[in-house]
Amino acid sequence: MSRSPNRSNLSGLNLKRVYDYTLKDGWHVDKKAWTPDSITTWLPQSARPDVKIKGEPKPGQLYKDLIAAHGNTKIRWSFDAMAGTAFSKDDILDIVETSIDKNFESIAKHLKIEVPTDAAEKSKVFKQVREKIFENFDVEIGGV
Repeated sequence: MSRSPNRSNLSGLNLKRVYDYTLKDGWHVDKKAWTPDSITTWLPQSARPDVKIKGEPKPGQLYKDLIAAHGNTKIRWSFDAMAGTAFSKDDILDIVETSIDKNFESIAKHLKIEVPTDAAEKSKVFKQVREKIFENFDVEIGGV
């Protein structure tokens, strides 16, 4: 495990992202000491392209990490045990998935993916993008 920050170019977004750790297996880990209320409030907000959160440059960290995960950067958000008092890993991943859905048009635009107008085709593209993101994005509670 490397304790030096890692910087990623986020698949052409021209934004830098610093992670807390880079593990030997290539996963970039970002430690989160968020209260359950912070998770409820800030996690969905952090997935938006147009919101600046507490001094972060736009877009939020989650938005940047979803774009990077689609581009094969392995990212793990590691919440401390405080998060586990109200949320399971699956609960947090559900919030992330809902955030992808709500911000899909912007995510697709940054990824240069054309979103079909036909609902069935759009659903198919959404599923492909979501699956690719979740191949490379993970959450843990009480880890590293």
